[in-house]
Amino acid sequence: MGKRIGKYKVTNKESELSLVDGGNVNGVDLERTLAFAAGYDPAGLTTTAKTDSQCDTGFTIGNNTIIDAAWDGGNAASSIVLPAATVNNYVIWRQTAAADGAGVNLVITCASSEFFEGDQVLSTGTNLAVNNEITAATDNTLTVAVTTSNNGWGEVGSNIHFYCKKAGFWLVKLHGVTLGTGAAGSVNTTAV
Repeated sequence: MGKRIGKYKVTNKESELSLVDGGNVNGVDLERTLAFAAGYDPAGLTTTAKTDSQCDTGFTIGNNTIIDAAWDGGNAASSIVLPAATVNNYVIWRQTAAADGAGVNLVITCASSEFFEGDQVLSTGTNLAVNNEITAATDNTLTVAVTTSNNGWGEVGSNIHFYCKKAGFWLVKLHGVTLGTGAAGSVNTTAV
């Protein structure tokens, strides 16, 4: 038995191959791929609010989660861990407070034996050299440094998208809301 797609009657096999209702291409979710590219929140994520003190203390993020983080940059948020990098897992870190502390870092690490995909260009602020980074496939720690003025990332609405298209590896994209000129702060990935 088939079904209709527009004015066409298609078989069940053809229906499975259609992307009219979203769908997967080689096991990768099309909507999440588009959301990652464009920077919007895909459907199916759970939003969890975290206070500044919870961010300072650290936690492990759940699968398919948006973290609404009230981290203000007064202290380093140094123990944030991503969930397992399973195909189609999607995480967003979104600032709900201005992270404008003096010389502190937001540090997010991959789960054990997982990494960021290599050769990604990460940019914040004015795209000065300090605001750019190219990932290596051995990197497992993302560090975003903020400061008291001219941050390239960290104001309310700044966010970081993490998307897994390949098991064990995360794609990363930063969307920064700047403070002042956006020329300060930095983004780095390292192997720890």
